[in-house]
Amino acid sequence: MRNYVFGYARVSTEARNLDGQLDALKKYGVDQIYNVKMTGTKKDRSKLAKLIDRMTEGDVVVTESLSRLGRSTKDLIELAGVKKSALYRNQKRSTNEKR
Repeated sequence: MRNYVFGYARVSTEARNLDGQLDALKKYGVDQIYNVKMTGTKKDRSKLAKLIDRMTEGDVVVTESLSRLGRSTKDLIELAGVKKSALYRNQKRSTNEKR
């Protein structure tokens, strides 16, 4: 199965320009870009939710800055938690195997 590299770009208002982020993601060579013009503090982030739903094991998200994904450390931890349960199980298993 092929793994995908997704790009995520976000600016906080309609008046801001996404061009710099989009150019960087294209230069990186992402397969698909999700972009949003809205504040990161809003909980309804449907395009980010679509990106997460689209992801499968091994896929990667590239963004110009972690602040594009979340406004706080808590947001980023919660976002990472969406896919972390399998990683935790694998990590626990390999730790037990070493004992």
